[in-house]
Amino acid sequence: MRYMFGSKEAYKIFRIDKLIGPIINQVQVVLGDPKSLELLELLKKARTQGTPTTQDQINSRQNAERILGPDENLFRIDWLPDCKTMTAQLLGKDASSFDDSEVSTMRWQAYINSYVSVRPSSIPGQSD
Repeated sequence: MRYMFGSKEAYKIFRIDKLIGPIINQVQVVLGDPKSLELLELLKKARTQGTPTTQDQINSRQNAERILGPDENLFRIDWLPDCKTMTAQLLGKDASSFDDSEVSTMRWQAYINSYVSVRPSSIPGQSD
């Protein structure tokens, strides 16, 4: 490896086993777990639909809750191809809405910006 890639780049190849090992273990877990296989089938079915509607998302969530049971956490993972970013969101047990992850990100960013702003915030009931 050092001969092919040089002494400064060869370590990347030597460390690839540390990356491939956990991936293989995770695939084995998914293929060995009946619930994971059912969820994988749901995902494949959802991918054939194209652009999902809100009702499709609600149905997918209900099916996932049925498969996993009431005590398991659900996560929503979105891929944003424009900025090549993946977002993960823990879905609350009682939350029934499906907010767009970009909208949620913008809301949080606005909140953080207002929190760290040096301008004094307005106090309700007082005029400037």
